[in-house]
Amino acid sequence: MGRVKGGKSWYERHKKDVYRIKASQSGLRSRSTFKLQQIQSKFKLFSKMDIVVELGVAPGGWSAYLVDQVRCVVGCDLLPIEPVQGLSFVQGDFTDVSIQKKLIDLAGGPPNIICSDMAPNITGIAIRDEAQVISLNQSVIDFTLEYLAKNGHMIIKLFESQGVHALIRGLQKDFTKVIRFKPDASRAVSKEFYLIAIKKN
Repeated sequence: MGRVKGGKSWYERHKKDVYRIKASQSGLRSRSTFKLQQIQSKFKLFSKMDIVVELGVAPGGWSAYLVDQVRCVVGCDLLPIEPVQGLSFVQGDFTDVSIQKKLIDLAGGPPNIICSDMAPNITGIAIRDEAQVISLNQSVIDFTLEYLAKNGHMIIKLFESQGVHALIRGLQKDFTKVIRFKPDASRAVSKEFYLIAIKKN
């Protein structure tokens, strides 16, 4: 079993993960639900009349939360998921134009919010992993700039790296405000953070 600084194994940390335990006790699909709850508590992005497109739905934790917050949730993932009541789900690659058309058709037009909690499979090779994270999120950004309604918002997950700075600078040209936010539910040792892009120009 691998060890980390401080002598604690991944299993030992996982076993004591407060949010993982809370998710299990609450019957939630994943601990990431708490991250989205904390984003909403901080920024108040979602309202009852909103249309949301979520990219990278599996296992469905965010979608299960969103269907109670907004009018319409449309989601996409390469993987199948257990059905979420109230979610319109499309299985496929969101970079495929035909899949994009299905998503926007199901949404009934441009969504008010596009969000993604996706992360690529990690290889352990830092340079390669950083490039994959940037590439994946650039695809989400491209989709967002194409389809998000004016004054709409975007949420994406990133990891600390040199490449994220250029990505953030690019977004600052397209949105009124771009904010970095790390929810309490994110593991302290994780390099992940969320980018909250507010009011598309």
